[in-house]
Amino acid sequence: MYIKKQGFFSMSENIAAADIDYIIDNVNFTMAMEDMPLTAENKNQLRKCLEGELDIDELIAKIITKYKKESAN
Repeated sequence: MYIKKQGFFSMSENIAAADIDYIIDNVNFTMAMEDMPLTAENKNQLRKCLEGELDIDELIAKIITKYKKESAN
């Protein structure tokens, strides 16, 4: 699979599924060290970004909108 440039995040070579799993595991470990482990939804979104199915900038905007709405209530 080819990963296209998306926002500040760029992958220019094919990424094997095992490499994607490795990246997700490392991000999860880092977040867990801060007592903020990834949810299944977070992992799925990260996987889609790494596979080029989801634009990272759109995902960030969606998350910001979600938390702005929650904090307004």
